[in-house]
Amino acid sequence: MSGFWKCVLYAAALALLAHPLGQAIPGPFDPEKRPFRSRKWEQNGRIYTKLAIDKWKKLVPDMSRILPDMVKKELPGSGAVTADQAAALVQETCRAELVHGASCLLGLAFLWLWPGWGGVIVLAVWVLLANLPSTAMYYEHVLSTDLSLLIESPDHVVDLVFPRDMNVEKLINDGLMVIFFFVVGLEIKREIVCGELSTARKAILPVMAAAGGMLAPALIYLAFNHGTPAAHGWGIPTATDIAFAIGILSLMGDRVPVSLKIFLTALAVVDDLGAILVIAIFYGGAVKWGFLFLALAIMAGLYGLNRLGETRISYFLIPAFVVWGLFYYSGIHATLSGVAMAMIIPMRPRYSKPYFFRQLRNFTRSLERVREEDERFPDAEQRYYLQRMKDLSYNSIGMSYRLEDLLAPYVTFIIMPIFALANAGVRIDLEYLDIFRYSSEGGAVGMGIFLGLLVGKPLGIFLTSWAAVKSGFAEMPGGVSWRMLLAVACLGGIGFTMSIFVDALAFDEEFFVNQGKIAILLGSLASALLGALLIRVTMPAVKN
Repeated sequence: MSGFWKCVLYAAALALLAHPLGQAIPGPFDPEKRPFRSRKWEQNGRIYTKLAIDKWKKLVPDMSRILPDMVKKELPGSGAVTADQAAALVQETCRAELVHGASCLLGLAFLWLWPGWGGVIVLAVWVLLANLPSTAMYYEHVLSTDLSLLIESPDHVVDLVFPRDMNVEKLINDGLMVIFFFVVGLEIKREIVCGELSTARKAILPVMAAAGGMLAPALIYLAFNHGTPAAHGWGIPTATDIAFAIGILSLMGDRVPVSLKIFLTALAVVDDLGAILVIAIFYGGAVKWGFLFLALAIMAGLYGLNRLGETRISYFLIPAFVVWGLFYYSGIHATLSGVAMAMIIPMRPRYSKPYFFRQLRNFTRSLERVREEDERFPDAEQRYYLQRMKDLSYNSIGMSYRLEDLLAPYVTFIIMPIFALANAGVRIDLEYLDIFRYSSEGGAVGMGIFLGLLVGKPLGIFLTSWAAVKSGFAEMPGGVSWRMLLAVACLGGIGFTMSIFVDALAFDEEFFVNQGKIAILLGSLASALLGALLIRVTMPAVKN
């Protein structure tokens, strides 16, 4: 499955990047020098004749008309070619050779390295795309493309636009990210119901650690930006990207005790819940209560269905789209509808444990009886019983678990890369790169975010955990030392997805948004490297 989506993402990246990046490569090129110079085996074109290139090459469409009034495949029958046209064709051929070579390298990055360092390569490519003079306008144009549907009456008395003010960027941030937050909500619900947050004794340490890990970065940010127009961005460094943090921890293999992995997972889940509350309370627009109350009424009805024992998925997912639309128009950020709906999704299975085992025994006996009569496996009757067993197993898993397992690959390999590609692109400018600059008019957005992630997050997590354990409110995870806890706490400074999301909500000014993005990327990278280094130093390889 992951291999398939790697190929899909690779093809999409080529489609978006090949032409604009190719045109951005500076020329002119010298066709007599490497890598353009013909090799001996290429001279006279004999090898291409043997391979019949001319027969199948015509089937490949030209990406565009690279020369005025001339298409490459039409050259043999086009008559005389001017010297300028010939020179231009040589230059474009050299340019195409560079693009094809780069495409091969990009393919290796996707197919071999994703989702590890390949993600970093993709991010770097997209930042490049947002900054090259020939592609920056193209990048912004794609994101700002209007996607609203206009319905007009013949007399123009009634005009309906839905969704209002919807473009590609909003579709990603307010539409696709709803699925991401829906999965996050399912994870939070699972941990609260039957995971590491199901009892007070289990939950107290990650809850207090997450609270400290949100408070400390916010205070550091406000220390640099209090009283300035940038003060509203205090929520940016409070978030932790659970996927990246857990991913780096997983790369450490058996160095990290299982108890510490569980602690970081629970902490990240609580942190996500805190980030959701921050977005809902502090970064929403003016609330239109009519839309909000209607959404809440629908959700109340769905909660009633849940309590009555309804487990059919269509009864919940179809109204979820209506709830999303109502949230979108209410002024509450639309992504929060995903979290709210996740809390309503039933966790109970359709079939009980006694019923499952009783039916399973019946199907198993039927299969054995058929097998004794006919040695072929599976025949038509056996396929019937196998299908019934499959349906029995499927409906013995709660809807919440099924949706989480179903959506997780799409969130990981499609939604998150698309979000990163749409939001991580930032125009590189010297004034944006100077993240440690302070001014009375603009504060110090970059410094507050960078130090909030790199220093505030680990200090808040570590000191709050230390206070909780020393005071007797919580217990240290088994087999974990304070040095280990500090090393893992550094990974909490990886804000990336959630921080970029809050950054877009907190600021309207381009300067603040772009400097915030750069500070988030640098702070997250520094936190990841520091955390990985400390884990290497403090944790010997152990068997879990």
